[in-house]
Amino acid sequence: MIPNSETINVTKKLPRPVNWLGRSGRSYALVPEQIEDFVLEGRDLYVIAEGEKLRWIGTAGDLIQDQVSRARFREAVKVASSVLRLSNAGNDVERMTAVWDIEGGHLVDTPAMVH
Repeated sequence: MIPNSETINVTKKLPRPVNWLGRSGRSYALVPEQIEDFVLEGRDLYVIAEGEKLRWIGTAGDLIQDQVSRARFREAVKVASSVLRLSNAGNDVERMTAVWDIEGGHLVDTPAMVH
């Protein structure tokens, strides 16, 4: 069972996912992270945004393997107003497809529906 936005974890309230509509029309339920203390983990995909403008998207591996991504990440963090996470973006092809789709998409005002 996936908790709804009103469900309280033992230690803290779970963040309510936001709805990001990809360029393909696919909807992504992205979980907000605290800007001050987020940590890039595993194969999770992270979106760093300034307002509604996407500034960087990638994984921890992208920072390790790609100097251009690392530079974009540093610049994005300086102006970030939000950090959003997509858990386990899948294999490399699924991840690259999600990156392409999310980069060309936008934040939607309605809350994300998690199934």
